[in-house]
Amino acid sequence: MKKTPKVITLSLMLLFLLSLQHVPASAADVTPSIRNESVGNAPKIGVGPIYFATCPASYSCFWTGLNETGDRWVAPSCGPWALGSVFNNNVESVRNGGGGTVHLYDAADSTNSYLRSVVNNGAPVNLESAYRNKASSIRIDC
Repeated sequence: MKKTPKVITLSLMLLFLLSLQHVPASAADVTPSIRNESVGNAPKIGVGPIYFATCPASYSCFWTGLNETGDRWVAPSCGPWALGSVFNNNVESVRNGGGGTVHLYDAADSTNSYLRSVVNNGAPVNLESAYRNKASSIRIDC
C-alpha cells in the first residue's frame, strides 16, 4: 500500500508541471502556424512571426509587417527573385545584411517598375508608405 502515495504524488507533480505552460493573455500572443512559401526558383522556406534579430548574418530578409514583424522571407542568394504569394505586394520592412544592394520592383521581372533600393548596411528599414506593399520582385547585386 505504500506505492499509492508515490503514484498520487507523481500524478500531482505532472498536473502541476502541465499547469505551468504559457497561456496567452490575448489573441495577439498566439503564434500562428508556420507556412512554407515557394519563392521563384528558391526552395521552400519556412515563414512565420519571426523578428528582425533572427535574420541570418550575410542574408537579406523581408517582412510583411513594419519593424521586422509578420512573415519573414530570407533571400537565398543574390540575383533576381519573384516574390511568392505571401510576399507579393506585401513587404513592409527589410534588413539587408547580404552581399549587395537590394532593389525592389513593382513588376515580377526584377527589371521594370523600379521602386527603391536598400543598401547593405544591416540596418532595419521600414519602407516608406509610397513603397510599402508594392514589391513583386527583388534583385540583389552580387
